Amino acid sequence: MFPGAQTWLEVWEQGQRATPLQRALLILQALTPGASWQELSRLPLGERDARLLAAREALFGPRLEALAHCPACGEHLELSLRVADLRLSQSPSRQILKHGEYRLRLRPLASQDLASALGSADPARTLTLRAIEEASCQGQTLEAAQLPQEVLEAVADRLPETDPQADLELKLSCPACRHAWAAPFDAVAFVWRELNAWALRTLAEVHRLASAYGWREQDILTLSPARRQFYLGMVGP
Repeated sequence: MFPGAQTWLEVWEQGQRATPLQRALLILQALTPGASWQELSRLPLGERDARLLAAREALFGPRLEALAHCPACGEHLELSLRVADLRLSQSPSRQILKHGEYRLRLRPLASQDLASALGSADPARTLTLRAIEEASCQGQTLEAAQLPQEVLEAVADRLPETDPQADLELKLSCPACRHAWAAPFDAVAFVWRELNAWALRTLAEVHRLASAYGWREQDILTLSPARRQFYLGMVGP
């Protein structure tokens, strides 16, 4: 069963003290209450983001509005997209990379990898190393940290192919100056902004109805959206 308003308000409340990475996992945990935090943190980032987008669609509908700014002239662009347009068909997958005499097997990154990287002195290098499952040169097994810099750079370039959904970009064009560019889409940040806006609206509605009728928060949240709006209309602005 899809979580109700009370659950999402609890997620929002916990998320006030959380990092963006933790907020994503809080949402996933609400969607799959039987899954452990560790299990969810091992999901490939693309699968994590696809689940977040599915939750967003179930909560707020199939269309979304966003803003972008042209990096060339500063023009504001209003974007109207379908959630379905942001979900890619490619699934996360392991990749074999051959670079000169080196052969490597790469895996998609997960939330636990991001957490480890954020606590390191060199996050980009840490992520690259964690993506390497196996490495060898002329048949001899190597540790990822033993690889030369040029090989690590090749790994970093190849990583988006392991999980395209985790590296989502929007192809944009400015109507004012015709500049074209690719803007990264941060599913975690976007979904959380919408959840935050919804929570603030919902709490304001609860306050108005509780003040007018003396109802408990739980009683108000169990009302259907249509009935809640009817009562709000009776209360007035």
